[in-house]
Amino acid sequence: MFGDPVSNPMGWERKSMKSLMKIVRGGSPRPIKNFLGGKNPWIKIGDATKGDDIYIYSTKEHIIDEGLKKTRLLPEGSLIFANCGVSLGFARIIKFQGCIHDGWLAFLEFDENVIDKVFLLKALNSVTKYFRDTAPDGTQPNLNTKIMGDYQIILPPIDIQRKFVDSLKIIRTAKRPDTNCPTKKRGLV
Repeated sequence: MFGDPVSNPMGWERKSMKSLMKIVRGGSPRPIKNFLGGKNPWIKIGDATKGDDIYIYSTKEHIIDEGLKKTRLLPEGSLIFANCGVSLGFARIIKFQGCIHDGWLAFLEFDENVIDKVFLLKALNSVTKYFRDTAPDGTQPNLNTKIMGDYQIILPPIDIQRKFVDSLKIIRTAKRPDTNCPTKKRGLV
């Protein structure tokens, strides 16, 4: 539908991520063991990698209020992106207010009349290899807010982005085990 997002054969407009949104990095209270046990969800990579869903619904760990001073608390619906190590290069949307550590970036304050959140997530997830190749060498690959901010993302017209997202919703619904979908019965999903 969109072609390769890196080579952009469709000729879609491109804009830097930083021109479309605010990009922030998480923070980690240390040592973390001193801050565990509270009521504030603490989003770890493991919470985002169970299943193939684009959403995170819960966390295994929580931190105490004192830890909020050293982390980044995000509102429900925030889009986050794993920015380092072997997990670098995937995005998720959180379905609750929660805290992210410094292994996450978050994309905030963007206009969903310009770029759809789920489209953005899928676009980012489709270029994982690009981000891994772009990350500076070191003990582990690591993307900072500048590298991510400079990334030129394709911007198809918003109506096309939304049609794409609507198609994803149909597919996600049909894949659910509790769905009685005619397409599923015919083996098309």
